[in-house]
Amino acid sequence: MADNITTPAIGATLATDDIGGTHYPRSKMVWGADGVANDVSATNPMPVTIPGTLPVSGNVGITGPVAVTGSFYPATQPISGNVGVTGNVAVTGTFYQAVQPVSGNVGVTGTVAVSGTFWQATQPISAAALPLPAGAATATKQDENKAALDILASAKRWFAITPGTSNLATPPSALYVDAPGALVVRGSDSVDVTFNVVAGQILPIRPVQVRTGTTATVIGLVT
Repeated sequence: MADNITTPAIGATLATDDIGGTHYPRSKMVWGADGVANDVSATNPMPVTIPGTLPVSGNVGITGPVAVTGSFYPATQPISGNVGVTGNVAVTGTFYQAVQPVSGNVGVTGTVAVSGTFWQATQPISAAALPLPAGAATATKQDENKAALDILASAKRWFAITPGTSNLATPPSALYVDAPGALVVRGSDSVDVTFNVVAGQILPIRPVQVRTGTTATVIGLVT
């Protein structure tokens, strides 16, 4: 069957939709008060009143101007001066402590403020004003050292010494170290002393014994 039907009385055509032999009427939406019928169209939409707030999820498309009230600011604000911060602030980037340890030579350009006490690189020194340390090379000390060297320079005999517990058959005027190590000697006062000696060293001492426990190899010198 076809859509639409004609009234038998006046022959008017009624708009219908034929669905399985049944005519469903087609109606146009109108709105208005009693006695008024406003056709609904894109330019004359049906007025709708929404009670309360509607829950909305997802993206909502908006066409046309939207009135917005309140205060809005851009994401980045220019700031000058000191800014007080309360609470934790996340900071990113590379930061360095105010004072850095420095080693090696550092080149400096410009003016550098220096404080403290400084002395000139060259100082006048008076020998009379300097106190001599203990054992300094005074004239007396020099005479003693020369006498010891004279004794060593005039050695006429020498002999190998084997460490033991008996007095040396020939008292030496000095000892020459042939191999390094520990040298344990006993003096005429029966007191033992240990010297740590090196090869080539000459000791201007006259021990009565070279004691057991000696690891160095020594030769006796006789003037």
